[in-house]
Amino acid sequence: MSKPPADERFGVNVAITVLATLAIGSLAYAGMVRALHSVAVALPAASPTPSARTSPSPKNTVPTPIPTPPAGAPPLALEDLDLTDASTGWILLSNCAFASATTCQYFVAATQDGAASWSGPVQVGPAFDRVDGDAPRTVRFLNEQDGFVYGHDSAYVTHDGGKTWAGAGLPATYVDGIATGGQTVWAVTSPCGKGVQCQHEVRRSLDGGRSWLAPHALPLGFYPEVLVPFPSGVMMSSVPLGDIQITSDSGATWRAVKTQCLANPFRGYVATSDGKELWELCVGNVDTASNTADKTLLVSEDGGKSWSKRASSQPGGALQPYGYSDWIVSNRSHVAFTSGALTPLVTHDGGATWTPAGLDATGLWLIRFAGSHDGWALEGTRSIWATIDGGETWNQSGGLPSGVG
Repeated sequence: MSKPPADERFGVNVAITVLATLAIGSLAYAGMVRALHSVAVALPAASPTPSARTSPSPKNTVPTPIPTPPAGAPPLALEDLDLTDASTGWILLSNCAFASATTCQYFVAATQDGAASWSGPVQVGPAFDRVDGDAPRTVRFLNEQDGFVYGHDSAYVTHDGGKTWAGAGLPATYVDGIATGGQTVWAVTSPCGKGVQCQHEVRRSLDGGRSWLAPHALPLGFYPEVLVPFPSGVMMSSVPLGDIQITSDSGATWRAVKTQCLANPFRGYVATSDGKELWELCVGNVDTASNTADKTLLVSEDGGKSWSKRASSQPGGALQPYGYSDWIVSNRSHVAFTSGALTPLVTHDGGATWTPAGLDATGLWLIRFAGSHDGWALEGTRSIWATIDGGETWNQSGGLPSGVG
């Protein structure tokens, strides 16, 4: 693996830069809360064409002037990013970490040339309280036109690639997550506020978020965390133990898969590339003195009917016991990446053996794939590494907008 000259910019490499930046700002701003959530995701290939219907007229509020940041501080911080192919992507930015006022704003910028250049940031939604943990934190795009920005309190949609934004029209009090895959948008919401127990609901949209089909009610007591889309459906695990809900027929039917994490009760992180081969990384409670936690990896090759233990953090095991920022992602059959120190680990045999990912011992915070081949990895706070062969080889890239920290 080699580091190309700084002026080399092929689409995939630059695109990853965006992803990496997002993770950094998110970690810096959200701290430990953000670190406890999975950040590695393999997404199905984006819908090749945008929705054909006419976009509704935007209902954005008048943008609020950006407060002047402290001297020497960047005006905007990266919160999240998403892409639909190697050259087309978006970043979610905010001035909340640097704002001196009590309110702050969120913005989206886009690239169509692999992050070699960026559009000007467009404000999404109104001003938010700068310490509001439910403000927008995530951006997801279905195709080059239809995309979403959401936090737990609200969700916004665009039908023109991020130039204008309006309310997403979800009948919900609390937004758990939005995921895109193939030609489907998935949204998990709750009709109740915080502290009120009720059934969370899954909705899907087949027209880029212009309308939503009737909801499917999740079991009472199931609290979804990360949504993992794949070509024919979506999978999600519940906090804290990791019980699984999955559909493999585009939402026509749903089934429950019992978690295998009973001995590791803190989190059960899940991954899949096809809805048949399921991965569950079970993590125990963290020992704050040593920053370590017991981990066990289990894999099912029959959609969750049976499971096999493949790795652990016990002496002689392949997994590393260090504490926070755990994640796992699978971009194709028998292949998965998981967090490691310093370099992430990769398996090509269904989790039986693990080796450092081929990044010259480079420390990475996350890996994310769009489909089975194009991927991005974040190094440190700004550098991005890209792959176009499913993670077999990586090349260094970069290109966040100036003024983004």
